[in-house]
Amino acid sequence: MTTPPSWTFTDIVDSFGATLQLDGSAAPIGRPYQNPVAETEEFVRSEETYYNKNDVPTIHDFGMGQKPWTLKGRWSDKMLGTGMAQQLKSQALAMLRTRHLISVEWGNVLNYTAFMKNWKFGHESPTNFTWQLELTILKDNTVATANATSWLLGPTDAADTAKMMALLAADIAAPPNLDTIKPSIFDMLDSLVNAVSAAAGMVADIANTIASWEQATFAELNAFRAGVMQLKTAAITLVQTWSDLQTDTAMFGKNSANDLSFLAAQSNSVVSMQDYMDQMDQADQAAAVVQTKEQAATVVAIGTDATFDAMAGRVMGDQSQGAAIAAANQMPPGARPQVGTKYKLPAGR
Repeated sequence: MTTPPSWTFTDIVDSFGATLQLDGSAAPIGRPYQNPVAETEEFVRSEETYYNKNDVPTIHDFGMGQKPWTLKGRWSDKMLGTGMAQQLKSQALAMLRTRHLISVEWGNVLNYTAFMKNWKFGHESPTNFTWQLELTILKDNTVATANATSWLLGPTDAADTAKMMALLAADIAAPPNLDTIKPSIFDMLDSLVNAVSAAAGMVADIANTIASWEQATFAELNAFRAGVMQLKTAAITLVQTWSDLQTDTAMFGKNSANDLSFLAAQSNSVVSMQDYMDQMDQADQAAAVVQTKEQAATVVAIGTDATFDAMAGRVMGDQSQGAAIAAANQMPPGARPQVGTKYKLPAGR
């Protein structure tokens, strides 16, 4: 009888991240011909919209998507060894709490990038647990994705975000200046388009100052995420306004060509905004992952931290790391820690 391959869950954000390996009786379970071990489903993210005077729906294609997974199993000391059920539970929860992207591999069968959404445990006894893992699936790593962005899989390239923002600023469809559209409606749409363009430019400027997500300061990440929030708010307002205007018959005249021009601009704008908002969610998640890690990799100076060497000795057990702490915080030569101030610890602390 062939031995089933192992399941491996690996943190792909932190180079020092954990790996959880499940094999044998610890692995996810299924039942032949009844319940699969894992069920994969790929689909097109699309939306059907019926525009005015058009009986045939317009299909808006927002890219590909993956159905979430639910994996189930049982950990028992009787099958795994004394204390192993509790140890696996602790490892699983520790990986969940990092909130990092992971790779999920089942031998040579499956290889996906995913996000752990939740672990659910059924406590049958102190040494026997049933478990259920919910995974958000982001990408099939065995398939080349034509439209994938490099920062989707981790916080590594802020430059891609800057380029994307420049494309967004140039890609927004300006409202058509038609004689059937009230001037007040045109002015409102024009101001909303300008607001999105300005917000995209601001996010691009911030991203251009960041060499990589991992090297960004906490303040830079905060500024970037605030800019993303402002951009998303402006984009959502623009999309909602286009949608509201579709039902406002006061803007339509008897000129069908003008009506179609307006509806075409509306469709292009909504599709563009939705696509960029999806990508902004991914960029924000990338920055948030690093920010969460940086929060855990900080130290607040206390009275005994007269120098960064003293701080390094207290926190890292090695006073020679003082210069590394100072460098990580871009401190000038001779600078001393200020009591109550939070300092970033060097990578690989």
